[in-house]
Amino acid sequence: MVNNKTLGLMVLAILLMATVVFFGQRQPDESDGKLGELVLPEMRGSLDKLEQVKLVSSSATASLTRNEDGQWSVDQKGGYPADFSKLASMLDGMSRARYRERKTSKPGNFSVLDLQGVDESSSKAVLVQADAPDMAFALLIGATATGGKGQYVRHPGEVQAWLVDHTIDATADPGDWLDPLVMDVDEEKILGVTETSADGEVLEVSRSKGEDNMTVKNVPEGRELRYPTVANQLARALTNLRLEDVIPRSDADIPEKTATAAFDLADGGRIVAYAWTKNKRYFLTFDSENWKEDDSSPWTAWRYEVTSNVFDKFTRTMADMIKAEKKEKDADQGE
Repeated sequence: MVNNKTLGLMVLAILLMATVVFFGQRQPDESDGKLGELVLPEMRGSLDKLEQVKLVSSSATASLTRNEDGQWSVDQKGGYPADFSKLASMLDGMSRARYRERKTSKPGNFSVLDLQGVDESSSKAVLVQADAPDMAFALLIGATATGGKGQYVRHPGEVQAWLVDHTIDATADPGDWLDPLVMDVDEEKILGVTETSADGEVLEVSRSKGEDNMTVKNVPEGRELRYPTVANQLARALTNLRLEDVIPRSDADIPEKTATAAFDLADGGRIVAYAWTKNKRYFLTFDSENWKEDDSSPWTAWRYEVTSNVFDKFTRTMADMIKAEKKEKDADQGE
């Protein structure tokens, strides 16, 4: 038998589920003249004129600015390059979005669709503001519809909520807008790598032009490599190198005892990485000498936070290259 308390809880759960279904999946009114119209009709023709995009939530703000050279950067991250593909995808979704269903117009129900105003501390919405000369666009972005079929939105200052036919990936965290790719140097361009630990231990690998594999120098007598191509992993450290976070570089931040990794390139250039840890976080910064791509690579001006897996590629030692030494059996074993 179900007691009264249990029955009451079941009824409450059913009512809550019904509320979500009512506000999130209500059938459209086919007589609504707005259905099928663009939410921001003038935005599509202005995408190439946008100069700034600002994203605001109840807890964060991200400002993206287009520079004179047409490149986008993240203001809160010292002007570091923004992830243009992500920005373009969001703006394209906004400009293409059409009204699919009219939803609630009662402010008390906005929380169901994550469409509370960003001035409310409990709000999960993101206000997107895009500015072009003599024109501005703004839209409050709420939850994604069930099954990813559209997004709930609301025009600022209006109480009518809508379901639109495009998903719009909006976040107000500045770190989410960073271009994650620091650099991408093909391993074939690397002829040698010298990694020096913070304690001064040196690991050196190299290869001649035309050779496929790196050779480890000064392998201890009587020791073997873990596998024949183990040294090649050092040449891949600069391939598809990605960040977690970034701030403008300050050499004062680099500890006196720092691991270094120097990469000698086939074109005669050299890239030097400085690697250190602080408060269980992992950091890299770079210098270069005579590298032909310097002018188009802004990465030397920054301090990058990376994952531990990325960091490990710049701090290898001989112990990582050779097989573990076999321990001699105890002389008395078996006696």
